[in-house]
Amino acid sequence: MSPVLTTETKYRTAAEGAKGLKAELKKRWPKVKFSVVSKTYSMGDSISVSWNNGPLMKEVERITCKYEEGWFDGMTDSYNYEPTLIVDSADGKLKNLGGAKFVHTTRTIFGGYEAQAAFIENIERDICKLQRVEYVGPYTKIFDHGRGAVNDLVWPIISKIDFLKGNYAGLKFGEDGFEPVLASEVRS
Repeated sequence: MSPVLTTETKYRTAAEGAKGLKAELKKRWPKVKFSVVSKTYSMGDSISVSWNNGPLMKEVERITCKYEEGWFDGMTDSYNYEPTLIVDSADGKLKNLGGAKFVHTTRTIFGGYEAQAAFIENIERDICKLQRVEYVGPYTKIFDHGRGAVNDLVWPIISKIDFLKGNYAGLKFGEDGFEPVLASEVRS
């Protein structure tokens, strides 16, 4: 049965969109706990998604982007609505997926401050080892220009770590600079 095109697509609230988004994330990553919260306010609504460790932000955003109902156009100072439509399996009609004006994602690394600080220092030490520079703390100079301190390089590396595929085991040089090595990639 092909979808029936109609302009009568029911508006769905941000709360309905958040419920559908959470179900889709849970289906994709059943072992990861996602927090999905919707808010409605004057002139708009939003959905905030957060999780600890787990999949990369870009992988989650491939799913969450469907729930953003449009985009802001700075040239016209207006919001352009373009909600995602899906085919209802029951009647073959197009339905509004639901969502919000804005969808935000936040990925945190580890739960506690001490664990995160130790993890960051471990990466900083690995950077210094690869650059053959003595580590004297987070502000150790690596380069003489631009991003010179070792702590400037840590978060771009962390953002590349997919904790579902393994734990951090070290660094290597890659096409885009430093690349994380996972324990599952290290041969004994």
